Amino acid sequence: MGGGHQGPGTFKLAGGWTAKVTKVGELHYRADTIGSDNAVMGTMESDQHDDGLDANGGYIVLGAGGEISAHE
Repeated sequence: MGGGHQGPGTFKLAGGWTAKVTKVGELHYRADTIGSDNAVMGTMESDQHDDGLDANGGYIVLGAGGEISAHE
């Protein structure tokens, strides 16, 4: 999707979002999406498969390998 980052870590994403990616286990990552007011707006979990969400008309995807990317 472009603008990808490899977790774990905290990353700025398109649309003013921040993502905090943590490693839970082998091919198992969790990402909290944080809005402009520093509140957690959603959580994704990739456990051997990708996960994604719709973020106010944009998309955020967390890959099974801990890659996170966003597109508006």
